[in-house]
Amino acid sequence: MNPDDRHLVEPRRLTLRDGREVTIRLLETTDAESVVDLYLSIPDDDGIYYCLPPSQRTRERALQRVAAADSPYEVCLVLVDDAGMIHGEAWYGWSAEQTAQSLFGIYIRRTMQGVGAGRILMTRLMEVGDLYGPPVMTLTVQTENERAWKLYQRMGFIIQRQQMRDAREDSPAMPEFYMTRKMGRRCRAGAASRIITPTLGMHLQGQLHIREMTSVRDPLEINLLYLANRETGICLVSLDHSGVMGSEHIARLRSTVAEETGLPREHVLIASTHTHTAATIQSTLYDSPDNLSYFTTVLEQLTEAAREAVTNARPAEIGTATGRAHIGYNRRLCWEDGSHTMYGDSTAPGFTGLEGPDDPTHTVLFARDEAGKIIAICHNNAAHSTCVECALFASADFPGEARRLIREALAEEVPVLYLQGASGDLSPWNMLRQPARYAGEQRLHEVGAMLAAETLRLQREVEYIADPLILVEHAEPVMGVRLPTDAELAAARETQAHGEEAVGRWQYIIDVCGVLRLWEDYHEAPRETVPLCAVRIGDLAIATNPFEMYCQYGLDIRRRSPARHQMIAQLTNDFLGYLPTIYGILGGGYSGQAIHWARMEPYTGYQIVEETARLLYRLWGQNADHSTPA
Repeated sequence: MNPDDRHLVEPRRLTLRDGREVTIRLLETTDAESVVDLYLSIPDDDGIYYCLPPSQRTRERALQRVAAADSPYEVCLVLVDDAGMIHGEAWYGWSAEQTAQSLFGIYIRRTMQGVGAGRILMTRLMEVGDLYGPPVMTLTVQTENERAWKLYQRMGFIIQRQQMRDAREDSPAMPEFYMTRKMGRRCRAGAASRIITPTLGMHLQGQLHIREMTSVRDPLEINLLYLANRETGICLVSLDHSGVMGSEHIARLRSTVAEETGLPREHVLIASTHTHTAATIQSTLYDSPDNLSYFTTVLEQLTEAAREAVTNARPAEIGTATGRAHIGYNRRLCWEDGSHTMYGDSTAPGFTGLEGPDDPTHTVLFARDEAGKIIAICHNNAAHSTCVECALFASADFPGEARRLIREALAEEVPVLYLQGASGDLSPWNMLRQPARYAGEQRLHEVGAMLAAETLRLQREVEYIADPLILVEHAEPVMGVRLPTDAELAAARETQAHGEEAVGRWQYIIDVCGVLRLWEDYHEAPRETVPLCAVRIGDLAIATNPFEMYCQYGLDIRRRSPARHQMIAQLTNDFLGYLPTIYGILGGGYSGQAIHWARMEPYTGYQIVEETARLLYRLWGQNADHSTPA
């Protein structure tokens, strides 16, 4: 590195996973003997992956490296222990004639392999490369060296092609990947929160009967995170709301955020926490009006939050981690007669097990500034937000409790986003323990505490990077709607004719607002446009869908994902109702029967998994043979 620019790279002291402390600094001309020792210590088993064959791993070549320490066309960082011994190097170089791209190389002595040394050395070199050097960095890595090329992918390198490395004295010809990375990507992050608590007397959404709000238990919020680099950006929005809105409402919210942030509308993700104690916007009941004045409030507060997040965006590091917090349980019970029910007594005669699985995976994204201050937290888990679903007060349910505890622990009002995982058939209540339910507020405290504790635990384990790759893929496939049968229509019309008082509230709402409305809205054109999105932030993927998706589909997406960390966010960018599995449709009952808010045809969920997997693999720049799609 040019001596006049060496001030850009201050030494950095870091701790490895095994507790050892090391220093990462620029190579010095006084490091000659240490570099010679490093080069001569490289075993042949490691050397086949290193760019230098045995005949070039010599004292003379090591001294050439040291002599280039002050070259304006090369940057070399070394990993040094407290005794001054060099345990690794990472470098990139270019020439006066070729200033458009540099070539990268790295080697870690076996004394520090497997404890995170390569990752922290490479992360530091990428930070330097974003400030100094050509706009593109290149490397080659052998395809069999899977641990290495997966690390490079997490650092933002993209596989461009597969090729063959010529035979060398220590190895035959070997297949390798040629990878590139755009430099200067430095991530910026901004975040904001706004209160959207409804006023007293407004109708609450989430039940089939009318509930007028009489008090406020805890505030409802918008929490927003804006991430951008020089290439692109995304905006994640978490609303304390049921998620039941018309497509036109969501479209207006997304367009407004896009205008404030300068992002494409497809890069704006608006997700609902699905609390059942938030105000109605679009009603699913015949006798509860839409509440457009509340929608206006949400729109105004969201606009302010987006504007603040962009204004306050600053250089940031992103960290992601995955743990476990078991907060959701399958709520679909199966019976001897072949019927399935939403909830029930699992000790009753005829019970034959739960219909589906649950998913305790807990995934977290942290954004912090260069001083180490948390900008925002986004966490993701799978359970319906229904601890206090029948209450007459406003509440963010357990996502709000987790948010409160996280802020209390951090002693600051940091924005906290909750993305609800695939949980159409999950609830906070364990149906295999009877009685399953107890005080809702007690359960709210329990679940909120579990979420907060796991998020805060993962904060201590996460590894941050300053320049995550940010990519977005989206699709809007048109899929079929499942219409009611002639018999179901006839029964629903009979219910309507008898009236609510004669048949009861539940049956009347299911038949009139569910079955008949489904027929009226879709029988002429039984299809629906389904907005799907997949986002990559470093080694994290977020897959979104507009449904109350049954948990099995989320597990299928997670199983097929190429990401190291995978979030699944349902009720995002629209509301298209429940998405049951074939088991759910065969068993029937609430969310399995064809009604307006469970209207998609039987194979839709499996098609969603297929399309989502395609989007995720595009983000990782590889198909089955690891090459980049054209």
